[in-house]
Amino acid sequence: IALVALPATNILANPGFEDGVAYCSGQATGGGFGWTYSQVGGGAIRPETYYGPPTNDQFAPSFHSGAEAIRFRCNIGGGTSEIYQYVAVLPNTDYTASAWVRTYSNGFGFGNDPSDSAGVWIQECDESGNVLSVSKETNNG
Repeated sequence: IALVALPATNILANPGFEDGVAYCSGQATGGGFGWTYSQVGGGAIRPETYYGPPTNDQFAPSFHSGAEAIRFRCNIGGGTSEIYQYVAVLPNTDYTASAWVRTYSNGFGFGNDPSDSAGVWIQECDESGNVLSVSKETNNG
C-alpha cells in the first residue's frame, strides 16, 4: 500500500457530501449539491444520516470522515445507481481520483447478483463532450 499526500484543494463540488445529498428514488435521474444521480431498477439514493433509529434499516449510518456520506440502495439484482459530476481540468496535468466505498448485504443486497460492482469510473472528454477515454476501477460483489 502506497501512501499519497492529498492535494491542497479538491476540484470536485461537495466531495465529502458535507454540503448535503439530494434524495432520489425509483427509476429517476436527479441530483443536487454539485452531483447528478441516476437510479435504475428501484431503490434509493439518500444521505447517510437518513438511516438509523428509528428507521427499519439494517444498520446504522457509517461515515469514512466528517458527518455525512451518500448511500445507494438497490432493491433488485442488476439495478444500478450512479453519481457523477463534470469537472473542467487543465490539459497535460495529472490528477488523482479516489473514493471510499463500503458495501453491505443483509442477504438480499450487494454481492448477491453476479453483475454487482462498486467503484470509480473516470471519463475523459473533449471540449464538445465526446468521450476520449474511460478508466474504471471496480470491485465485484
